Amino acid sequence: MRQIGISSQETIEAEEVVIIGKQKKIHIKEPNVFKIVMQGQTLYQIIGGVEIEENTMIVNVNQDDVNFIASQAGVSEEIAKKVLMEEKGDVAKALIRLKGKSV
Repeated sequence: MRQIGISSQETIEAEEVVIIGKQKKIHIKEPNVFKIVMQGQTLYQIIGGVEIEENTMIVNVNQDDVNFIASQAGVSEEIAKKVLMEEKGDVAKALIRLKGKSV
């Protein structure tokens, strides 16, 4: 293997590998992960069962926004956070939705 530039190989213990893309999230359950250094580059080979979430958008919500929405709409923080995440962090849309109809 040294003839083709592979200098080391090791197995990495992992419970799950998650690849987060712009349009989907890939979960690899109970993976076998191999780290290989080849010609100065580090490669990871992952083998395992795959679950794919399509059109996933990661939304980080600010706790201050959650508190504000909860107090203004008269709902729990849990509901405020859920609606804020569904509205992709848009405080105005979340408030309109909560004040306009029940969740």
